[in-house]
Amino acid sequence: MAIDAAEGLMSAVEFLQWEREQPDKFELIDNRIIPMPGSSPSTEMRDRGAKLDQYLRIPSLIGYFLVAQDQPRIEGYTRSGSDWTFSRYAGLASCLAVPALDSRLPLGFVYRKARFKQDKIA
Repeated sequence: MAIDAAEGLMSAVEFLQWEREQPDKFELIDNRIIPMPGSSPSTEMRDRGAKLDQYLRIPSLIGYFLVAQDQPRIEGYTRSGSDWTFSRYAGLASCLAVPALDSRLPLGFVYRKARFKQDKIA
């Protein structure tokens, strides 16, 4: 699906149609779409490049989070008005903050079934 270059925005319906064709899946929280792709060395450039640019143009998007697969780490962008803020959360004791939802998600919960090498756990 192409994004209208004049507006640079997709509606929620257009986004969901586009998302069906994507390898990553997304979370719908409080009627808002939050992509949380599992980032790996093979997808990292795409996740941080063109894909990120597309997502940040979606008006209803409140957050975009990259979930590391090899260690307990989530990096994310959260929207406040028209501005985006970058945050990094590392270690099982950290909590991912999503201010627009007034919520926090413990990384220990996100990674509850993951197994890491001992040197990767902070």
